[in-house]
Amino acid sequence: MEHLKDYIHSKRPNLSNSSLITYTSILKNLYHKVFGNDVDFHKFDDAQSILHYLKDMAPNRRKTILSALVVITDKKEYRDLMMEDVQEYNKDISKQEKTPEQIASWVNGDEIKGIWDDLKRNAELATI
Repeated sequence: MEHLKDYIHSKRPNLSNSSLITYTSILKNLYHKVFGNDVDFHKFDDAQSILHYLKDMAPNRRKTILSALVVITDKKEYRDLMMEDVQEYNKDISKQEKTPEQIASWVNGDEIKGIWDDLKRNAELATI
C-alpha cells in the first residue's frame, strides 16, 4: 500500500512539499489516536469516529486537522465543521485578547530588562 504522503499528493498534486509534510504528520497522528496502527486510507472516511475524537478539541487546533481531512476525503461533515471552526477562530482573533495560555506565559517589560541585563553582564564577563 502506498505511503500516506503519496496518497495525499495523489489527491492534491499541487500542494507544496511543506503542506504535504504537515498534512502527513497531522493525519498519521490522528489515525493512530483514533484507529491504531497500520494506516488504511479508507478509514479517514469514518467521520463518526473521527468527529467523536475531535469533539472536545479547541477550534483553532481542530480546524487544521479538519483541513487535512478535507484534502484527502472532501467529506461535507469535515468541511462544514472546519468552516465553523474557522469562523470561531476569526471571531476570537478579532477580539485581540490573550488566551489563558498566553497570559500564563507572558513576560513583562521588567522581566525582559532583567534577562537582558543578565545576558549583557555574562557576555561582558566572557570577554575578560
